This record gives sequence, structure tokens and C-alpha cells, in this order.
Amino acid sequence: MQKFCLYFLIVFSVIEFARPFALHCQFGVNDLRNLGSVYRCLANNVVASSGNAVTSVVGTHQTERTHDDVKVLLIQNSHDLRIFPRNVRIFFPNIIGISLTQTSIKTLNGDELNEYGAQLIWFGIVLSHVVEVPSNFFLHTPNVVNVWFSNNQIERVGNDLLTPLNKNELKIVDFILNRCINNFAETIPNIVALIDDLRRLCPLDGGITTTTENSSNFIGNYKNLNILIFLFGIRKFLKSQMF
Repeated sequence: MQKFCLYFLIVFSVIEFARPFALHCQFGVNDLRNLGSVYRCLANNVVASSGNAVTSVVGTHQTERTHDDVKVLLIQNSHDLRIFPRNVRIFFPNIIGISLTQTSIKTLNGDELNEYGAQLIWFGIVLSHVVEVPSNFFLHTPNVVNVWFSNNQIERVGNDLLTPLNKNELKIVDFILNRCINNFAETIPNIVALIDDLRRLCPLDGGITTTTENSSNFIGNYKNLNILIFLFGIRKFLKSQMF
């Protein structure tokens, strides 16, 4: 029975992971900041909630264009997109940029960009629900020079998030309108200052306990102390009644 349950669980997990996920593209040319004029796939209303990877691409290319010509994937207006799309590079092998706007993505595990490798130079996830960005997020994409995380709900950022990237080559780092930070930089001195702010204001790998956390701990301890005093008083009263 245990073997059967384990087998069923494995099969179910494989099926769940491999569920078809079609990416519906509007192919065309966009003029994007720091990239210039690029051929892109624009996908609206993308839906993915669990275990989904891109298994097909639907859309009509411009004349004499193919998947190999796509340089950027732009996902927009996708409030039902709750996980980061996978296997994109299988269809767009020459992709150099990816942007996700207005999604419901909350969690980033750190391996989402691994498939893009050193060719990725432009990344953004904005107007979404990201709470935490781990240190290893850019570990396998050292040539990224444009970073957008604006308008999320970020509270914690790994201390080494931007360490794999060349600070002297970075063009934009955008963390505007997040819970722990509201900052944007596009010059080397300002980018260095922003990195320091991320470590100070949004610690994930240890760091200074915030005033709110200290206050919460103090209040919690104060309540516990009052409870102990109350219980001690009851015990003392009962003893006085017994003897």
C-alpha cells in the first residue's frame, strides 16, 4: 500500500509539473530602454498557478521572422500568473531580456533565471507581489545590467543579490515603491549606495532587527510578564485560603 501511494504521488507530481502551458505571443518590435529596437514576444493574460512550464508558443511572426529572432519576452496584465514561467529559452534561444508586469508572483526561489545564463542582460518584475528576493537570484546571469523590481511588496533581499553582477557595468537598478525600500539608481555611485541600502533596510541573511520587531518583542515579553505576575498572584491567594 505504501509503495502504491508513493508511486501515485510521483506520477501525480510529474503530471502536475508537465501540464501544458501555451504562451500566446504578439510578435513585433519595441524600443526598450537600454536595449533599443528589439523583436519581442508580448504576452497578455498569462495564466499559471502551480507546476507550469511553457510547452508551446502560439502566435504569428512578422515576415521572415522566427522564434530565433525573439530577443525579449514581455509578459503583461497577467494577474493569474502566480509562478515564474519556465522553459522559455527552449523556444526563444537568443533571448536577452525578460519583463513581467502586473502579475501575482509572490515567491522567487532563486533558480528562475538559470536557463538564461550569461546572455541575459535585461530583467524586470514590476507591479507584482514579490516579497523576498534571494541572494542567488542572479548567480547564473552575471551580465545583467538592467534590474527592475519596482512596485512590489519586497521586505527582504539577500545580502549578495547584486554581487554576481558587475557594478561598473550596471545601468539601472530600480527598487522604487517597495515595503523596505523606495530607491532607484542609474549611476555607479548611486547604485553602490542603493546596494548598501538594500543590505541595511531589507536584510534577509541576518542583519539589524528593525524597530518594529524590537517593539513587538518588547510588547510580547511585557504581556508574558504580566501573565506570570497574575498567575503568581492567584497561586499566592489560593495558598492563603488553604492554610
